[in-house]
Amino acid sequence: MRIKKSQLPKEVLAMINLYKGKKSTEIRAIKARWACGAYKKYSLHPVLETEGCEVFYVNLGELIKSADFGEIMYEKLNPKKLFTNIYERDFRVVKVLDQWNKKGYIDPPELCLNYLGMISFGDGRHRTIAAFHLGEERIPVVVHASLVDKISQLINLDSMGM
Repeated sequence: MRIKKSQLPKEVLAMINLYKGKKSTEIRAIKARWACGAYKKYSLHPVLETEGCEVFYVNLGELIKSADFGEIMYEKLNPKKLFTNIYERDFRVVKVLDQWNKKGYIDPPELCLNYLGMISFGDGRHRTIAAFHLGEERIPVVVHASLVDKISQLINLDSMGM
């Protein structure tokens, strides 16, 4: 029995191609909007109150250098490449860009530690990649209170707003 590779819907492929066809200046004109702080009401995951998490701001370049972006099933995720030609991965980045392009808000990435003690993502590595390609210098991140001390030894966590 052969397993057939699934095909993404034509609308999804069209959206990926739409953003792939944009110039870098058009991509950088999109503004990242994070569902935290004054815009917390737009959060799909209000983890701050329910799970003992805090929002911090980090230097995005420092995060890119420090974090493990690895994924299972594919080659290692490279944050410096906006598109990978792995459609499932590209679509995740495109969904973020499209939401921001439509003036929507998205939850900040959640930082955690991998089994080697390196910074990794519980959620949001594609959001981080999208923000990097928009030219963002600082982004908000969510960190569970139990990990704040360990993560702050690896990267500067700033509790002050942008």
